[in-house]
Parts: sequence; structure tokens; C-alpha cells
Amino acid sequence: MLAKDVVNWAGRFLGDFLCCNGVDQSPILKTLPTRHSWKPPCSGFVKINVDAAVWDEMDIIGIGVVVRDETGALLGAMAGRVFGCFSPFLGECIAVREGAFFAQMGGLDDWTIESDVVNVVRAIQSPVT
Repeated sequence: MLAKDVVNWAGRFLGDFLCCNGVDQSPILKTLPTRHSWKPPCSGFVKINVDAAVWDEMDIIGIGVVVRDETGALLGAMAGRVFGCFSPFLGECIAVREGAFFAQMGGLDDWTIESDVVNVVRAIQSPVT
């Protein structure tokens, strides 16, 4: 499956979800970024992209994991939800943990993980004190 097919499917899925939940989609669609640039991992590695979404009113977070090789080919993906009251920071931390676990369970040894939350990246990179 090509990346554009995954994005198109996710957009349709989101639209259906929002429609079923009575959410006005117009302000959401206007705020979506129009362009992303994916950077491949180093040769011989795979890249694990993770993300989380927090729904405070339902005490739930949604997590997503996408694994690609250096050519951009999709190697695996997963989505899930975790019940509980979590901050966006902690939600993203859980997504990183699940991404690492997904790689481990898939037998991947050489990987890098990417998150769009700067504070999570800094926390992971900082030395333990």
C-alpha cells in the first residue's frame, strides 16, 4: 500500500468518524496542514512514526504507529486506544512506547522512532538523573 493510499483512507475514516459523532468538519479540515515531508531513515534502518490524540471528554487516547523502510515502503502499521485520563505529553509517550514494542514484536532490530512532540523527544534524549 502506498503512503498516499494510507493518507486517503485515513482521511475518509476520519470524515466518517466525525460525521457519525455529529462534529462539524469544516473548521477541522481548514486547519489540516497541506504539505508534509517525510525523511527516510539511514540505510539499513526503518523509521517508526508515532502519534497520539487525546479525547478528554471520553478519558481515552488514540495512538498510531507507521513503520517504513528507507524507500518509504510501508512495512507495518497499527492503531489502538488506551483508556484513562492522560495529558497530550503522556499520550505521546505511550505512543512512543507502543511503537517501540511494535518494532520489537515485529523482529525489527535497527530502527529509529519519530514523534512530533518536541518535549517528548527531549525527554527521551535527556540523560537519566
